[in-house]
Order: sequence, then structure tokens, then C-alpha cells
Amino acid sequence: YKFDVVNGDDLWTEDFQRYTHLTKVEPTARALRELDPRAWITGRRRSQGGERGALPLVEADEGRYTVNPLVGWTSQQVWAYIHEHGVPYNSLHDKGYKSIGDRMNTRPVEEGESERAGRFMYSGDQNRTECGMHSHQARVEAFKAKPNQPKLPVVACDGCVEVTTDSFAEVVLKTSSDMLLEFYSPLCGHCQHFGPHFQEVVTKLAENRHVAAARFDMFSFKVPEVGVGAGFNIQGYPSIWLVRPTAAAAAGASSGAGLPRLLQYGGPKEAQPLLDWLSRELGA
Repeated sequence: YKFDVVNGDDLWTEDFQRYTHLTKVEPTARALRELDPRAWITGRRRSQGGERGALPLVEADEGRYTVNPLVGWTSQQVWAYIHEHGVPYNSLHDKGYKSIGDRMNTRPVEEGESERAGRFMYSGDQNRTECGMHSHQARVEAFKAKPNQPKLPVVACDGCVEVTTDSFAEVVLKTSSDMLLEFYSPLCGHCQHFGPHFQEVVTKLAENRHVAAARFDMFSFKVPEVGVGAGFNIQGYPSIWLVRPTAAAAAGASSGAGLPRLLQYGGPKEAQPLLDWLSRELGA
């Protein structure tokens, strides 16, 4: 009741990002900050799809571990274990709710839909499969609140141009060659897992001098307004984009070349699928 009085009755429909920050991100960040656990455990599985498809067994974030013991289980294996061992479960599962969250943001799943298709109805992104509880922002807030901050994990990338807020317009928006750009964070477990795959892609691209490779650290920098206006709408990490210059920019025009064409990669976070996607796009 108090939450509705302060924030309104329909915050989840009016400002979903703020709603998830207040109800999930901030409480989780506060718990991590105050309890300072060495590790925490989730029930996430790769078989849930989406951003969880490449989920590792253990993630190292800001000096603590996130352990995903069910990472390799299927939904069928989970339910077999529940029935075999008499594990209590929410009766809504018997009514078609395969994934259960907030009442106002959860619906039964239709036949043929993915396991988590009934979640985040007001998020504005029907492909979203992660909630604020596991968001990057919670990790950043907890990390920065530590009195003695541990060293940031290193996600190396030999051959990558490191883009900053100040250099974004010049390096990215005025590029005269095709550019593969990754938005990442050293606190993101998915980014750490993807790091070697991206390095493999960058090494392959080094053989083709017409395609540059660059990265933008979302922990240390903020995408400038000119980047947002150009179409870089970053919702999660790692986020991979192919930046294609206009004909004028490719010809060396220093001004009036217009904005580059942006293509966002939506496939598996692995080297070969990314290389295959690049080959198709660059050959088009």
C-alpha cells in the first residue's frame, strides 16, 4: 500500500524500468552490500533460453561468485525431480504458468511459447528473459558501495579499440570502415564468458583490414546522447553491433557524411555464429 501511495498504482505500466529498479535492483544491491556474501545461488537454466542460453555454471562478479547449479537441467528434469522427491511447488504451475514473477507481470504460457514468454508483459521488450534481480546495475551499485573496492575483473581484448564517452562520436559515428562494436562490462558474468569468443572473432577480423573491432566499457563510461540518438539502445550486456559507414564516410568525407547504419547481433554469444552473421551482413 505504501509503495502505491508513493509511486502510484500503475508504475509497472507507466515506467517499467523504474518499477523493476525499485522492487528488484535496489533491494538486491542493498542485500549484496549489507550481507557481502562470498557467493549466491540461482535457479537459472540454459534451457530457459534467451540471455540464459550461454549461462555458465559459475560467474565471477565483483569479488563474489554466482553459482547456477541447475544450469544444465531441462524443464523435464526439474519436474521429474520435483515429483520424485515430493518437492512443494506453486500451484499456478498447474494452471499454465511456467515461470512466475509479479502478479501484474506474469501470465500463463500458450502452447508453443518459450518457458519464460509469460514474463515482463509491460517491459516493452517481449524477448527479455532477465529481470532486474540479475541486472548489471545491481552489481555496479553494490560494487561502488564497498568501502574497500576489489580490483575490477579484466576482460582482455587484444586488437580492440577502446571507445570512451568522449571519443564515441569520432571513433564510432564517423568511422570510415565497417566496425564490430561490443558494449560490455567487467562486472558482467556473461561478458566474461563471451570474452574469449569475442577475442577469437577479433583475431579473425585482423586478417581483414576493412573491418575494425572496438569495445565500450559500460561500467566506466556512459553512451553519449549522440550515440543514443543514432540508435544505440543498449538493454543488456554483452551487446554486439555492426556499424556500417555511409558511402560518403567510406570515401573519406570529414563532414556531412550522415550517420552510419547500425545492425545489432541477436544470435548465440559464440565465435562461429557471430562470424557467420558478419559474413552474411558484410556480403549483403
